[in-house]
Amino acid sequence: VALVVLAVALVFDSVWATAMVFLGLPLALAGSAAAFWIAGAAFTREAAVGVVLVVGLSVNQSILLVDAALQRRRASTAAAARAWRSLNGAEVVRACRDRAGMIAVVTLTTLASVMPLAVGTKPDELFGAIALATVGGTIGGTTGALIVLPALLVRVLGKRA
Repeated sequence: VALVVLAVALVFDSVWATAMVFLGLPLALAGSAAAFWIAGAAFTREAAVGVVLVVGLSVNQSILLVDAALQRRRASTAAAARAWRSLNGAEVVRACRDRAGMIAVVTLTTLASVMPLAVGTKPDELFGAIALATVGGTIGGTTGALIVLPALLVRVLGKRA
């Protein structure tokens, strides 16, 4: 985890952007937990494999969105004679809309790839536990990346004016 945080911080060259990326993780983990709770299944160590996959997916989705928002801010800042300017809500929504297609495709391909694992297996079996953790976390992480993270970006970037 420390290496992932360091790598993201180096890429964005910003502590707060790194924090924004990792704010999607709680929803992804909550999605995995909710999937097991709804299914009435016990969380096993096999399910931890699915959670590792979900953490990587959630971080990637958040990176896509934060990067798009930062690109918009850099472009608008360059246009305003290099003056520091925050993003407003409309610009964050446009950045989210720009990357929503990629995030949706990644989500759909992830869900499609775990379908063969889920078909005909129970949640307490190896592949069933991996599939359940992955599906729940993917839905939670995508919700975080497309709904919660843009709202936080507006709030945080708006305060940095």
